[in-house]
Amino acid sequence: MKIIKGIEIDEVEELSYNIDKLRLEIREKRSFWFSYRKTISSYETKNHIQKASNLFKILMFIVLIPKYITSMFNGTKTNKLILQAENELIDHYEQPKTKVTRFRLKCERAKELYLNEIEEIDKEVKNQTANLKLASIGDQTKSEINALIKEFLVRRSIKNNKYEYYQKCGKRLVEIEEQIDVKQSIESSKLKLQQLEELQVESRKQQEVEKEFQLYTYYGDLLDSISTNLEKLESDKEEKIEEMEIYEMMRDLKSYE
Repeated sequence: MKIIKGIEIDEVEELSYNIDKLRLEIREKRSFWFSYRKTISSYETKNHIQKASNLFKILMFIVLIPKYITSMFNGTKTNKLILQAENELIDHYEQPKTKVTRFRLKCERAKELYLNEIEEIDKEVKNQTANLKLASIGDQTKSEINALIKEFLVRRSIKNNKYEYYQKCGKRLVEIEEQIDVKQSIESSKLKLQQLEELQVESRKQQEVEKEFQLYTYYGDLLDSISTNLEKLESDKEEKIEEMEIYEMMRDLKSYE
């Protein structure tokens, strides 16, 4: 989980989404009304009451008037803080490991979604299977139930294939995250050795940039493949992707191991 200026970043989302989120929440947190609501909420929690009286709210507004006046002239400071937060966020998104983490989180969310849907299907199949055993139903009803169960099982197979892909993909991305951590740890140790040898600062900076580029290049084909496949699966709302196509996606993951 990445926190910037006290704001939690949703790493599954694109950069533009989180930039808008930062701007909105920083402005909100630095506003007079945020401080006012926080003061009221704190008072209510401390005194174990559901709602503060109108008199207390008016008194708090009067007490906080200096802050209200100050907030009217805080635009420049707020914009500066937003710019710092945006730069930190952009730097974070440019790190090799960030892209891998974002893909992994996407896989985790999708895997959870498909698991829930599979469990729902299993419940329906179980219920309808129990109905089949009732002595009171006729052949036509049994035929209808069997057709329903068959359709549910077809949907289950499709969803299970996608679940398995996301599971495999997530596992592979965890391995890549670990490999990146090890590579960065090695480079950090090498850098410390260089610092002990008092190499020039510019030379060290250039080497750091080159190492970052190497990480991108090393995992580039795999990450591009994962990105393409995730987009394909996300856009497959009508679930038309064939089982063989998903199998090919999983084989692609394996080929990079």
